[in-house]
Amino acid sequence: MFALFIRLIPTFDLKAVQPYDPRYLADWPAELYDIPMADASLDARSQTVNIVKRDLPSKAGLVKLISTSSANMTIDSFRLNLLPVWMTEIWLENRSHLVIISGQNDIVQSDISIKSDKPKIKDWLGDLLKD
Repeated sequence: MFALFIRLIPTFDLKAVQPYDPRYLADWPAELYDIPMADASLDARSQTVNIVKRDLPSKAGLVKLISTSSANMTIDSFRLNLLPVWMTEIWLENRSHLVIISGQNDIVQSDISIKSDKPKIKDWLGDLLKD
């Protein structure tokens, strides 16, 4: 399940995400952080360094990147955000498959392998994703 969320998170427009406010969630279930802040900070640092290592060479022009380090990087703050995600399971090919749907952009992630001759997961969900 965690891997599906990891694939879904980069699809969110994080500038448009609403800060956490319990009034938005009246009688709706919500998941809060279940990872210790120290672990989340290390993970965020690692992800950021990997993105910079990947993107910096193309932005540096003629400058050659010799080494990188996150030693001087600090995480100053964090905030809780509301990421609207719906989860469901569908029964397909004799087993249950987890499906998660972004409420912000209708992107669907699943552990179902999509083959070109079979319908896509959005086809299975049909009217659920229509306004």
